[in-house]
Amino acid sequence: MPEGIPNMMDGIQSAWETKKPERMDNNRATKDECWYEEAWTDEDLEITLENAGVAVTGENVQILKCECLHIFDDKSERNEMLADKARSIFVA
Repeated sequence: MPEGIPNMMDGIQSAWETKKPERMDNNRATKDECWYEEAWTDEDLEITLENAGVAVTGENVQILKCECLHIFDDKSERNEMLADKARSIFVA
C-alpha cells in the first residue's frame, strides 16, 4: 500500500466514528437529509501528489483541487454500488 494511505484511512475511520452517532440516528433523518458525506482536505491532496511523484507545493495543491472539484458529481457508479449492496443483502 502506498505510503500515506494508512494514515488517510485512519483519518476517515476517525471522522466516521465521530459522526456515526449523529448520522445514524434514524429518528432525526428526513427524506432529503444527507446520511453520508466525505470530507477531503488539502492533506489528502498532498498525499495524492506525493504518491503520484509530483512536487507537493501550494500551487500544485490548488491546481489539483480545481481540477478535481467535480469529479464525484456523477453518482451513477456509486448508485450501482448501492444497488449491488442491496441485492447482496436482500436478494437470495
